[in-house]
Amino acid sequence: MSTLLPRLVNPKVVNSRFIPRFEIILWVVPLTTPHLQRALLGAIACILLPAITLAQPLQSSAEERALSRFDEFETSEQERITTRIYQTILQLEHPLCQVAAELEDYARQLSPAQDWELDRCYDAEKYAPALKLKTRHWKRGSLLWKRAEKELLGAGNAVNRGNTWAWDYGRDQLVKPQKETPPKDQLKLMLAGSWPQASRLQAIAEARLDGNSELNQTADYFNHCYRDRKGNVFDELLLKDIWESGYELEVSDADAIAWLRLIKKSSKTTSPIPTAKQDLIYNHISNGFESFREYSSLRRALAARIVNPSGSLPWRFNGLEFDIDSAWAMIHHDFTQMQQIISQVNDRPQFFLEIDKRKEGIDVPPHNREGLPTLIRDTCLEIMREEGLLGLGRRF
Repeated sequence: MSTLLPRLVNPKVVNSRFIPRFEIILWVVPLTTPHLQRALLGAIACILLPAITLAQPLQSSAEERALSRFDEFETSEQERITTRIYQTILQLEHPLCQVAAELEDYARQLSPAQDWELDRCYDAEKYAPALKLKTRHWKRGSLLWKRAEKELLGAGNAVNRGNTWAWDYGRDQLVKPQKETPPKDQLKLMLAGSWPQASRLQAIAEARLDGNSELNQTADYFNHCYRDRKGNVFDELLLKDIWESGYELEVSDADAIAWLRLIKKSSKTTSPIPTAKQDLIYNHISNGFESFREYSSLRRALAARIVNPSGSLPWRFNGLEFDIDSAWAMIHHDFTQMQQIISQVNDRPQFFLEIDKRKEGIDVPPHNREGLPTLIRDTCLEIMREEGLLGLGRRF
């Protein structure tokens, strides 16, 4: 039986780090039993796994010292350096760098980013005055809030919206974190080969792909906080997340009447809602959510992959990374063409059918999406050297 074994050859030192190099050699050994075969495979694993671990890029002590020095600079100087690195990366020829540069240009056309409103809810006095509900807000981390999170989403699954950028499909605006990423953390991210604010770029990409104002009011409805029938409002637990969970939720009269007034443009039904009408209203809201989810999740999926070659997709798109990448590659990462395509479809299946139709008879160009992390890291290191943070002439 022929078996491939690794052999350590010519170790080399890079940036004071030991990086093992391996070549594969052919070792011919008669293995007469499955037990011996399994033993040999186990031996190979014992040799390879530690070597693979050693070969992972580790932050050098020089970089750690550079970060410590960077931390001592004034904030304005830190921002100047990180901005310089980012702007230099945007000028690189990699297709996703060019996309990021286009998105930054587009962002200048948008209204200034707004703060998160983590407690938005429909006014019970306005939409369900007869119930005389006493509204009580429960903040993240409170006992009742944790119980609601566990029951509706699962413990620890609620999105911490104050820590990320997003595109608000209801009000057509960027929403910014309560605390933006500090320069040192941005520098660390770029040293690791990542964008300094990836969620911001993705939010801008979603804005670029959003063009259906008819869905604005529906989208805004699901961006309100969940309220139970007792009047408890759970800050940061948005209706869109609760509906996405598949949980059979109770719809308060305030939220139900708000849906009828704002989305269905109907004032026939008032609170308290008759039992005979409750299921019908529930189904109307459910159908509205399906339309909004198909619209927004497709744009989130496309935005995630146009910004980041390894960007994570909404769970309904799991396993479709290659298909999304191929769609972008086919149109050479052109936002205008992609917006034309998605404006003609209503859901995910229609989108992929349209992509398959357009692929017929043409050669999909190479993805050419590899190497972005290395480019970001190398550019970061180069400018850190020029700024005197690494190498000769470094700042002290």
